[in-house]
Amino acid sequence: MGSKAQVRSMQRGAAKRDRSLPDNTPDYANAKPVLRKEDLAHFGLTEERFDQFASSLTEKIIGYAKAGFKKPAQVSHLLNKEQIRTWAGKEWNPRLVYFLLARIYTRVAERAAARIIVPAKSKRVDISAMPSRSERRRSPPKAAEAPVLNVPLTSEEMSRRLEALRAHFNER
Repeated sequence: MGSKAQVRSMQRGAAKRDRSLPDNTPDYANAKPVLRKEDLAHFGLTEERFDQFASSLTEKIIGYAKAGFKKPAQVSHLLNKEQIRTWAGKEWNPRLVYFLLARIYTRVAERAAARIIVPAKSKRVDISAMPSRSERRRSPPKAAEAPVLNVPLTSEEMSRRLEALRAHFNER
């Protein structure tokens, strides 16, 4: 069976495992991260510098996204691996990349929305010709296609990215 100390140790472990962990999900379920002043130090201390810094990394981040790396943890790992540092010279973490991705994709969406062509003359719409609510429910709405941003890459940049990806996947 074991010594007296071993038995008591196992009993203590069983007593601890019998307790259920507190449920913290209601506290954090809908809470989104908020950019703090400490976080802003990594992006240039002001909103203008943050925009400039984000625009300087936009091409690289979109390249990662096209390669399938979209999550903040993945992007932070790749940025650190390529030794691209924050504005303050520190390594990236998923929290900082979350804010960077939010800023970049907000700007990309704004630019795409600005490119939408609005017809000069608006046509009058005949309300009687519009489908009823029940008819609209039957047919699913047409999905709007996301704009495809073609980012030109030099052959050096492409080979450097491929080497980084190979090194990343061979590391595991």
